[in-house]
Amino acid sequence: MTILAVVSVFYRYVLNSSIAWSEELLRYLMVFISMFGAALALRNDEHIGLTFVYNKFSKKYKRIIDFFRYIVLFLFSCILAYEGYKFAITTETTGEILPISMKYPHFVVFLSALLIFLITLTKIMILIFSQDKR
Repeated sequence: MTILAVVSVFYRYVLNSSIAWSEELLRYLMVFISMFGAALALRNDEHIGLTFVYNKFSKKYKRIIDFFRYIVLFLFSCILAYEGYKFAITTETTGEILPISMKYPHFVVFLSALLIFLITLTKIMILIFSQDKR
């Protein structure tokens, strides 16, 4: 993505020409990276949070907070996956410049929501079945 952006800027400002499809492809890649990055951050517990408040709780209350946090994320991912799938399959348009169906870029939302769904389900199961329940 970075290489494509640099080459596109070089073409536009140095060669006074442009790569017509680069801006559209960069947009799709940004959405792809953002959505799958959110799932990756969740998997590694690196998503945004108020840790200065969270760290003041005991281990028992942290487990309860984590459980409800993952339940909310689980429900959100269910809604996002459902709506993302519904939106993707009903899309009839093609890209502005790239000759691809917009179903493919829109399916990124569905797939990333599905990943978030699986990750939160796994984290809920770990919380429920883990031995460390202090």
